[in-house]
Amino acid sequence: MVQEGRPIEEIYENNPPGVHDDQGKWLVERWGTPQAAVCTFIRLNVSFFLLPLTAQSEKAKESRAKVRYAHTAGNIGYATLNAQFAEKEDREPSRLEQFRFQHLRKDGSDKLNSEAAKQVYDEACKMVKDSMPTPESSFAPQDNIVLENEIYTQVFGLDKNGKMLGYGRGMTKSRLFGYGSVTRGSQSTSAISTLIEEMSAKHVEQIQTIQAEQAVREKTLLEEAESRFRTEAAERETHLIAEAEERFMKLTEIREAKFMEMMDAHEKKYKALINECMEKGMSIEFQSSGLDDKAFSSDDDE
Repeated sequence: MVQEGRPIEEIYENNPPGVHDDQGKWLVERWGTPQAAVCTFIRLNVSFFLLPLTAQSEKAKESRAKVRYAHTAGNIGYATLNAQFAEKEDREPSRLEQFRFQHLRKDGSDKLNSEAAKQVYDEACKMVKDSMPTPESSFAPQDNIVLENEIYTQVFGLDKNGKMLGYGRGMTKSRLFGYGSVTRGSQSTSAISTLIEEMSAKHVEQIQTIQAEQAVREKTLLEEAESRFRTEAAERETHLIAEAEERFMKLTEIREAKFMEMMDAHEKKYKALINECMEKGMSIEFQSSGLDDKAFSSDDDE
């Protein structure tokens, strides 16, 4: 309850140590009125007397069992964690970075507190890496934060009813990041649109380059195939001609040899016939000459 006589601006300027300015302002506006104090007192006492402690314990266990990724921040507020990160890194953390330092092990190590948290965080980091543009594009560090926030929304889902997913009850973007975060977020929309257009144009250019290279490669392969086909056809034609000539020469030699054999056989046959005819002719001539001698001799005897 706000003390009487103290201006509310003075209360805003004197936040307790470790409390973010926006968080302190919200607390003052929420709990700094008599009505809020009375409502809180009634709600706490009614809940205490109506519900037994065992029922409260069982309900708390059921609610806790439904939490998929239990945070390890303890009683430190989310706004305080963000302020500590901003003081160390000189910039606001992305929601993916917030998820990481809210789920680290309590032993001070750099590991996440559960396998489920590690798995979903690694998956989100891989999506961020795959969505990063080429090095030559105009990609500023603040664009990286915007990209990580977009990936966070894709992995964990959209915020419902203005409440920040993963930050407990009552947390809104203005309370977590400050009242100017909504304006900064709307201003970053143009940067996201520019980045998307740049990546799309780069993607189209890469596709066109690949298509041109593919066309040149296909043309070169076609020319090489045609040249190889012509060379193989010419070599095959030369081989067939040489083989045909060789077979023709062999056939010619065989025919000449057979012709010579036939001529020799005919010559021998003709010679034999001539000899036979000559022998027969001489025998007839001799016989005819013998008859004449006998005739002449008989005439002389008379």
